[in-house]
Amino acid sequence: MSDAAKTVPAVTRVGLVGLGEVGTILGRALAPQGLRWLGGWDVKLAHADTRDAVLARAQAAGIDQVGAAVGQIDQGTQQNAALVEEIAAAASSLRQQANELVAAVSRFRVS
Repeated sequence: MSDAAKTVPAVTRVGLVGLGEVGTILGRALAPQGLRWLGGWDVKLAHADTRDAVLARAQAAGIDQVGAAVGQIDQGTQQNAALVEEIAAAASSLRQQANELVAAVSRFRVS
C-alpha cells in the first residue's frame, strides 16, 4: 500500500479537521501519485466523516448557545421576580401610609 493510501484512513479518523484542511492534506499526499487510484467513494467518505464532525461541532455550539440563552432568561426572570417583590413591598407601605393619612385627616372638620 502506498503512503498516500495509508494517509486516507488517517485523515478520515481526524474528526475535527475542517473540510479545507482535509482537502489540503489529501492534495499533498496524493499529488505526486495522482488521484486515479482513489475512487470517488473514498473521497466522499473522507468528506462525509469530516462533514459529520463539523456538523456535530456546529450542533454542540448551538446547544451551548441555547444553554447560555436559557441562563440569561433565567437571570432576567430572577431579576424581574426581585423587582416584583420590591414593588409589592412598596405598594403595601404606600397603602399603610395612605391609611394613616386618611386617619390623620379625618380629625379635621371642614365647615
